[in-house]
Amino acid sequence: MKRGNVFKVARFFISGGMSAIIGFSVLYGLTEYGRMWYLLSSVLSFILSDVFSFVVKKFWVFEERDIKEAKLQIFLYLGLSVMYIVISTGLLFIFVEQLHIQYIISQIIIVSVLFIPSYVLSQRIFNVQKIQQR
Repeated sequence: MKRGNVFKVARFFISGGMSAIIGFSVLYGLTEYGRMWYLLSSVLSFILSDVFSFVVKKFWVFEERDIKEAKLQIFLYLGLSVMYIVISTGLLFIFVEQLHIQYIISQIIIVSVLFIPSYVLSQRIFNVQKIQQR
C-alpha cells in the first residue's frame, strides 16, 4: 500500500471514530434521556453524524476541494447514506428484537461491519477523476 493511501485510511479511521462518537452520543442521549424509541434515535443519530462525516471525508480524508463536483458527490453520498441507513436500521432491529443484543452493542457491531464497504464506496465518490470518467 502506498504511503499516501496509508494516511488516507488512517484519516478515514479517525474521521469515522469522530463520527461514531457523535452518532453513539446522540443515539444514547435520545434513547436514554429523551426516552425516544431506539430505532428513531438511531436514524436521527445517523443523519447528524453523516452530515459531519460527508464534510470531513470530502475536505480532510480525501482532500477533495473541487466545489464544482460537490452536487454530484452530495447526490452519490446521499444515495450511499440511504442504503446504509436502511441496512443499519434493519440490522439494528434484528439484533435487538430477534437476537436480544443491547442496542449500543448492536450498533457497535453494525458500524464495525460497515466500515470497509463505507471506505471503498466513499473513496469512489470523492475521487473526482473517476467520477468524471464514468
